Amino acid sequence: MVLKKTNWKWLALGVFFVALGAVISNRFEGKMLPSELLRGSTLPSAPQFELPDAESHLVRLENFQGSVVILHFWASWCPPCLGEIPQWVELGTYFKGKPVKLVAISQDESWKDANQVLLPRVLSSHLISLLDAPGKVSSLYGTFQFPETYLIGPDQKIVMKWVGPQDWSNQEIREAVNRVLKLTAQ
Repeated sequence: MVLKKTNWKWLALGVFFVALGAVISNRFEGKMLPSELLRGSTLPSAPQFELPDAESHLVRLENFQGSVVILHFWASWCPPCLGEIPQWVELGTYFKGKPVKLVAISQDESWKDANQVLLPRVLSSHLISLLDAPGKVSSLYGTFQFPETYLIGPDQKIVMKWVGPQDWSNQEIREAVNRVLKLTAQ
């Protein structure tokens, strides 16, 4: 079958839009270009939220303004989440003493379930556990697949997004966070 000239144009246009859609949908999924970091005004603002910690203190995202935030959605009933939590906690140790906050938002129904996985004894001022049983905050972020993680800059803009389980000991992830930290210092 031979395509007419006009059909080739439509085919080329279709391929262009499919490619454009792929680029847009992957913009924040584990990909970050240095030029994107420099254009903070073009990055989307992180949705603000307020959730309780295990002691019923309300924690707001705005409390972390000026810090890099690694916002992690997870649940105890999610097998991939269980596998990566120890590395995620270790990532917190790696950034201890730097203006980085690791915020774990559990989708569990109760603290009893969440605390069996993310043990309260590993939490600190830079590693925070919150509970979002109704899933309101995950809905604000458009998160429906767990685990899912957002890298939020000190200006509260979303810089990067990881969907699915990650190897949190991966040097590329640490370098991405360090690049955001360097921009913070400038």
